[in-house]
Amino acid sequence: MKTVGGEIQKILNGETELTEVIKYTVIMYSVMLIHILLLIYFFLLGYTPFIIFNACSVNIYACMHYLIRKKKYGLCFSLTYAEICLHTIFTLVFTGMNNGFLLYSVALIPVSFYISYTTSIFSRKMWFPLILMIINLLVSAVSVAYIHLGPALYAPIPESHRAVMECFNVFVSFLFISIF
Repeated sequence: MKTVGGEIQKILNGETELTEVIKYTVIMYSVMLIHILLLIYFFLLGYTPFIIFNACSVNIYACMHYLIRKKKYGLCFSLTYAEICLHTIFTLVFTGMNNGFLLYSVALIPVSFYISYTTSIFSRKMWFPLILMIINLLVSAVSVAYIHLGPALYAPIPESHRAVMECFNVFVSFLFISIF
């Protein structure tokens, strides 16, 4: 019987090829897990807009399982990229700057280059991640500018919780950058 640890060991040793199905499945479930954790966190804080947003995100990733089975990798990647960008903007505009959510936009850059270079759907075309990076930069810059022009739309994460949220976001962002 195969164990998850044994399969991971084979991948790390280069004994198992990382197929597109494996790559997209790992990305999908990893991001879904992050949104489940954020959903729980925002539920404990009582932040209704974030509960709704993260619940919708979890449902989007649950539906992506179907897209992966149908080998709609380009659509999967595009939806994931768009959802992470929207989540970053949403959290920045609604809670302010000091929560570490902007790091998700930074983590998307190496991920997009990795996916573009290693999956057949993009045929190693570097223009695709470059365009995404420029869009990501512009959206992030506009969000940060908006934050500096006025107060958060909802409520900043309480000071007592901010360090936890920022550490979580730093950990997740560095983990994704390290993996890719």
